[in-house]
Amino acid sequence: MQSVFGFHDPRRARAVCYATTASDRSVHRQQIEREAPVFRDVSNWSAEQTVQQIVTDKIHILVNLNGYTRGAKNEVFAARPAPIQMAFMGFAGTLGAEWCDYLLADETAIPPSTLRPVRSNRGLESVFRDEEFSEAEDWVYSENIIFCRDTFFCCDHAQSCESWERSLTWEDELRRRWKMRRELFPNLPDDTIIMGNFNQLYKVTLVCPRPVSISPFH
Repeated sequence: MQSVFGFHDPRRARAVCYATTASDRSVHRQQIEREAPVFRDVSNWSAEQTVQQIVTDKIHILVNLNGYTRGAKNEVFAARPAPIQMAFMGFAGTLGAEWCDYLLADETAIPPSTLRPVRSNRGLESVFRDEEFSEAEDWVYSENIIFCRDTFFCCDHAQSCESWERSLTWEDELRRRWKMRRELFPNLPDDTIIMGNFNQLYKVTLVCPRPVSISPFH
């Protein structure tokens, strides 16, 4: 997410970043603080102070990037300081909460068969509708899902790719990835799934002695 905050066109949207964890003084945090149109460090604020600031800022869409992870302040979302609230990126799963209206995802991460009937999440009738369908439907996700075309997992392309890579089509990128996979794992069948867990930055430079490392997602 490092460069995402600075990508917003101020003529079309006003982006406000609320940091719920204290600065680690890394180059990544410093870039976010520098490029975000509005950056507020609320790590030492009470939930009430944060809620009031969001209301004062007149936020239309409040995005939860933490989910149920360290540093999260979901009590702020439970107070509903914004008319539309959604989750993205930071937590791989449903929040199972009436205060989360939408979740940005794709059909690989969330198959449509796991979704509940559409609801507005804005009034008491939505609660009654949930009770009506709770016995009859075998759904998992309580949020309404915003499906991205290919993948919801957007990365900091300005940092992670070379300038020539930005002109590649998705088809070209797929061919490049398959070529790289076969060079790295020449004896691995094409239908074998390779799973990696990079939830800590130090794991990115970890050299594994075995050809494939499979790790559960946190």
